[in-house]
Amino acid sequence: LPTPCKRPTKMARSCSLTLMLLAVFAVCSAVVLVSAEKRVIFAQVVHRHGSRTPFATVNKTRLCGSETGCGMLNDAGKEMLAAVGSWARSRYINNADSTLAYMWNVSTYNNKFVSTRSTNKARTLQSADSFLRGFFPSMTDFYPVIYSDNYNWDELLNINSLAAFRVAHLTDLSKKRQEHETSVLSRFTRVELCSIGRELFLDSVCCVPNFDVTDCAIQLRDIAVSFNTKPISSTNSNPQIRKAHL
Repeated sequence: LPTPCKRPTKMARSCSLTLMLLAVFAVCSAVVLVSAEKRVIFAQVVHRHGSRTPFATVNKTRLCGSETGCGMLNDAGKEMLAAVGSWARSRYINNADSTLAYMWNVSTYNNKFVSTRSTNKARTLQSADSFLRGFFPSMTDFYPVIYSDNYNWDELLNINSLAAFRVAHLTDLSKKRQEHETSVLSRFTRVELCSIGRELFLDSVCCVPNFDVTDCAIQLRDIAVSFNTKPISSTNSNPQIRKAHL
C-alpha cells in the first residue's frame, strides 16, 4: 500500500478499489443472510384516539348526549381501536415469523409483556383500553394498567410542553387564525355560518354581532366530524351541516 508521503500508483489505486468492492460485497452478503433470519422480538405501536364526541362549549347535553359527555370516545371510536388492537395481534402474535408468538402466546392481558403509555385525556385513556381489549381478546373483567403524566409537562406525548415548540405555536397563532378566517369566508358568508350554527344550537357562537369566524368554523367542523359516526348522521335533522361538511 502507498505511504502517506508517496503518491499512490495506478496499480495501488486499482488494488485498493478492488479490496473496497470486495469488502462492500461481503457486508451486503452478510446483511442479506441476517435479514433472512430476522425475528421480531419487540414491537412499539403508536396510535391516536378513536372517534369521539365533539368539544362543545354550549348546549353540551344536546350535542354530546347525557351519557357520554363531550370529548369522550363514542361507540364507533371504541370499535376503531379494538380493531387496531386485533390487527396488531394478528401481525405480531398470530404470525409464524414473529418471536412474539412464542413470548406472548396468551389471549388475556398480562402486564409482564406489555406497557401502555397515554396522555391523561379521557379519550386517549379510553382508546388505550380499547386497543388492549382488541389485542387481548379474552380480557373481559381485568382492568389494564395504563400510565399517564400531567399533560402540561408530558414531554413524551405533548409536543407543546416543550418551550421551543410552544413559543413557535403562539407566535404563528394570530397569522394562522387570519388565514383560516380568510379561507372560511371564501366558502361561506357570515349569514350561512350563522344558519348552520343555529341548526346545531350554536347561536351564541356563530350568530352574535361580529362573531369570531375561526371559533365558529372550528366548532362546526368538530361537530360535523363527530356526527359522521353517530346515528344522527343518517337522519335529516341536520341537513345544512351535512351539506357543508360534504
